[in-house]
Amino acid sequence: MKKEMQKKQPLQTLYLIGADTYNSSYGADINVFGIFDTEEQANKVLEKKYKEYKKEGIEISPFVKQLSLNKATEEYLGGYIE
Repeated sequence: MKKEMQKKQPLQTLYLIGADTYNSSYGADINVFGIFDTEEQANKVLEKKYKEYKKEGIEISPFVKQLSLNKATEEYLGGYIE
């Protein structure tokens, strides 16, 4: 009976959105804008953030990372090393 109760649930996919918001010559400033359970919602918020930064004259490099809930992973978000 316990084995039946321990059935594996399907992995839930989450979408982490962010961007490198550093707008100068050298460096990186990685920001996370949110984590969403639908790709459509993630893209909608990412587009809004892109427009907000562009309005301020800042070009960003946005990204969407697809992750699984409760699953170990190692994702590179970006950065700058000298």
